[in-house]
Amino acid sequence: MREILFRPNKELIKLLCDKENIPILEHIIERDGKEFERLKQLKEKGLINLGEKVRKKEFKDICYEIKAEVDGLLDIQNTILPKTKQRTFFSNDLGLFLAYIATPALIKSGRLSDVLFMGLAITMVKLSMYNSSYHYIFKRIKITKQDKYLTKIIFAHEYTHFLQHKILNCDFQKHKMFTEGHAIGVEKTLVNLCSEPEQKDNFLYSELKQRFSGLKQAYYSLCDRLNVKCHESLLNIDKPFGNKLKRFFKRGSFLYHDAGNALFQIYEEIHGKDIYKQILQA
Repeated sequence: MREILFRPNKELIKLLCDKENIPILEHIIERDGKEFERLKQLKEKGLINLGEKVRKKEFKDICYEIKAEVDGLLDIQNTILPKTKQRTFFSNDLGLFLAYIATPALIKSGRLSDVLFMGLAITMVKLSMYNSSYHYIFKRIKITKQDKYLTKIIFAHEYTHFLQHKILNCDFQKHKMFTEGHAIGVEKTLVNLCSEPEQKDNFLYSELKQRFSGLKQAYYSLCDRLNVKCHESLLNIDKPFGNKLKRFFKRGSFLYHDAGNALFQIYEEIHGKDIYKQILQA
């Protein structure tokens, strides 16, 4: 399985762009969409409880717990928990601080070049505040402060990136479609292993909220690339897939994150959940 899926982005796009993949992806979207609608109804009734944001003293325990679960799922042994940090507004990188103090001065200047730079500064603020990440140079995971369920899902995702780097020495740009598709599949599989029904619904709601729209985007791009008519009913599950999104994804353009998500879900549907483990085995 590693030989098939551990490839550069362009090769995986070619693998995805097969008309035989379309009905499989349609089946996945229909099935996951029904489940997401069920969970949204529970949320509206107050039966989905995501709880409060994780406190600092709980965070490390969650990291150890999910590390053990991911290691078990992927049959990984003798790995050490990488450096982990819970990210809040007051614990961000230098980039956030510099962007924050520079923005007012840039606005005041009024020059176009400065205003463009201000846009970059605001982007830096947003990325520093909201993005969880695995930094492969420093071998460090940072998780934005979230509720318990989303924290567990995100840590499973970022810890999988750590394992990908450690075992496969991935290039996170060249192999972005692979790394994201594999990590999303691991987090999804982990959520589905939860045995307690109430907690599982909380987990599933958080996981599908993260993943489902990307499946629709990949489906639209795939159909557009292959000149196949897509089913509007599938695109409109959860939230309507409007004209602005269609223009953005026109001419078969893919986001590697979403394309990886779709490809790995298709391969899981065909070959089973063991693909995530097989990829990391020698």
